Amino acid sequence: MARIAGELALKYGLDIKVIEREEMQARGMGGLLGVAQGSQQPPELSVLNYKGKKSADIDIALVGKGITFDSGGISIKPSEGMGDMKGDMAGGASVMGAISAIAQFKPGVICDGGHPCHGKTCPAARL
Repeated sequence: MARIAGELALKYGLDIKVIEREEMQARGMGGLLGVAQGSQQPPELSVLNYKGKKSADIDIALVGKGITFDSGGISIKPSEGMGDMKGDMAGGASVMGAISAIAQFKPGVICDGGHPCHGKTCPAARL
């Protein structure tokens, strides 16, 4: 998802910052790092920024989860809902779509959109 965020930043003139594990640790982002322990892929937090005016103040902040498949708690989830877990990245995708639309309409606002990405979380794969 960070790669796609980078492509959107280039296409729509957005600023992007990708925060990786080391910076997450320095910032005390224990919740993200805890979830990331269930994935074989390193965690990333992509932040896209649209600047529609000269200001340091953020008018709109968007945050969406970007886990591509979450099997955490699989033993307590009903089997009929397993197919829906592929939608666990929908929050992150929605943030990228919303900030891309904002960049195209060019309103006079400052908007940050962040989405943590963990790839597939599958605790059993980490044993």
